[in-house]
Amino acid sequence: PISVINKKFGIMSFSSIPVLENEYDSIYALNSSNFYLVKKESKLAVFDAKKQKFLTGFDYEELTYNYVNSGIYLAKKNGKYGILDYNFGPLIDFKYKEIKLDNVSKEYECILDEKSRDCFFAK
Repeated sequence: PISVINKKFGIMSFSSIPVLENEYDSIYALNSSNFYLVKKESKLAVFDAKKQKFLTGFDYEELTYNYVNSGIYLAKKNGKYGILDYNFGPLIDFKYKEIKLDNVSKEYECILDEKSRDCFFAK
């Protein structure tokens, strides 16, 4: 479970042993009981509570799980959007101003700028 001490967040085991020390600005469950989105100094990282290790560095300004295409994460890094796979590796490079998903066609519209766009289909 998530713990809060002096307005700092951490993760405790069910036997009250610290898994992640209380030194973070916020912690949220991501898409499973094992993955947590951890925020420190305006940057986000993913922590696996089962393995008791970070799966990413504190590299992201935004990171959201895509429930339409399970296992895909939309993320923002250095002001640009990209997509991560289920292992948090880059699936679509972080070079886009915006990424939109059409939930019906499952097509990603990746916008570079006002004149340039790319499209990708989720599998």
